[in-house]
Amino acid sequence: MHPRRLWLVLSLAKTTTR
Repeated sequence: MHPRRLWLVLSLAKTTTR
């Protein structure tokens, strides 16, 4: 598993939850 992928998903989710 790549932590970077998780970070990317988290960032995207945060932007979508704006």
